[in-house]
Amino acid sequence: MAKFAMLALLKQGSAVWNPWRKAQQRVNASRPFMPWEALDLQGVNLSFADLRQVNLSRADLRGANLYGANLQGANLVGANLQGADLSNTDLTHAILCRTVMPNGIVHNRDCQQLRQAYQAYQAQKAQRTQLAQPLNPKPRTPAHVPVAPPSH
Repeated sequence: MAKFAMLALLKQGSAVWNPWRKAQQRVNASRPFMPWEALDLQGVNLSFADLRQVNLSRADLRGANLYGANLQGANLVGANLQGADLSNTDLTHAILCRTVMPNGIVHNRDCQQLRQAYQAYQAQKAQRTQLAQPLNPKPRTPAHVPVAPPSH
């Protein structure tokens, strides 16, 4: 099934997703930064799903079944995993910042790195803007404004 069709099913909630998922052997949604952010995924069955590098930031995954799922490199910033089953789930390199874990504790492991990366990005952006500016810009006369000849 196409990944965006799966996303459409997920958006309909666990009542639609879980019966469909029960008939599926594998779910492969691995796609860098696929737009799953801020989805209501309460109680969905994503067991053994391949969710590598999926953007689940601000997703509501309370009570979700993520047993054996592959969440390597997934963006879980601000996600709520309270009550979710993360047994045998691979969270290697998953981004955790303001992430509510199954036990209700907020995990901030990667917040400092995110702040540093954002600051570096802003500095590079400012530097590019500064480099794009001419050192001594010449005032330009718009082409549509006639220039009056000098008076004697």
